[in-house]
Amino acid sequence: LKAKPVTADETFDNFDDFVFVRLKPGASRQKLIKHLQLISKRDVQPIFNKTGAKDYRAEFKIEALADVHFSKGKLGDTPKGNRNIVVMFSGLAIFILIVALLNYVNLATARSVSRAREVGVRKVIGAEKWQLIGQFLIESACLVAIAWLIAITIVAFSIHPLEQILNAKLSVEYASFIFLNIAIIIGSVLLAGLYPAFVLSGFQPSTVLKGKFTTSASGNLMKKIVTSAQFAIAFAMIFCTIVIYRQMNYITKLDLGFNAEQLVSINLPNDTTLRPSIAALKSELLKRPGIDKVSLNSGFAEDGRVIGSTLAKINGRQREVMAYYFSVDESFIDVYGMKLKEGRNFPAAIHTDQQ
Repeated sequence: LKAKPVTADETFDNFDDFVFVRLKPGASRQKLIKHLQLISKRDVQPIFNKTGAKDYRAEFKIEALADVHFSKGKLGDTPKGNRNIVVMFSGLAIFILIVALLNYVNLATARSVSRAREVGVRKVIGAEKWQLIGQFLIESACLVAIAWLIAITIVAFSIHPLEQILNAKLSVEYASFIFLNIAIIIGSVLLAGLYPAFVLSGFQPSTVLKGKFTTSASGNLMKKIVTSAQFAIAFAMIFCTIVIYRQMNYITKLDLGFNAEQLVSINLPNDTTLRPSIAALKSELLKRPGIDKVSLNSGFAEDGRVIGSTLAKINGRQREVMAYYFSVDESFIDVYGMKLKEGRNFPAAIHTDQQ
């Protein structure tokens, strides 16, 4: 059972405030940082020193608004996205695209023998090399465009199921990526179509029409390079998949220091007049056959914390530091299955422990 979190407007000791500042054109970010450090040292730090929290350091942090989404979190804020995950999945998508392009190059060059006679006939009747290259590039462009349409369709129909699986709101701003899509299509056409186009357009009509067409040594070498690259990328992706699986398996099985299984959290109104009734509520809940243990606390999360000074032993030396407090009862440690490294839990009957 958690007390309803106190908002920033309802508490005096709130230090995690945000101020939005628009800098003038040409203003120096470093000068702003130095000025904020001066304010912190001159005006804020003396206040902490007077209250006995000499080890607590006041700090102003600045961050560009465009970087907030992928930031690592400033003070009480939390990052809304992870840039490393975006880069990782983008790299994975690029690898898959490269494998598909290499596979297309392999298939196109493998079909060169069956299309050699067509190229020979077209050259005999007057087709220029650039016309043949244009034809094969157009064919590649059509295949890439069809693949792109299929991919967009799959994405459109997959968003809703993925939202249910990931329990997150997903959206794709197609208009924002129109230039990126065009660049990918053009790049795919050039990467996948140029080499087969030059190979097919380079056939000699006399040799092909006589049926004496054979693949050159350079062509065989290129096929081996493309095939080797495909296998190398495939093995790299398999290796990365194994590493990611082992990391996720480690994270899911990591000991967090408490047991969250079979726990239900209930937020209670933040009303002092109801506090005498909370103990009675706990007693009533414990009478329920399906409830094993109950704990009263201010919230086992960031929203239930209160900041204050305390004595702590750090590296064998006792110091006064600023720390976050969570109000809990004697059942908290037992309910969460925590193991104390030192000391003991406090029973409810001892008055000194309550203080």
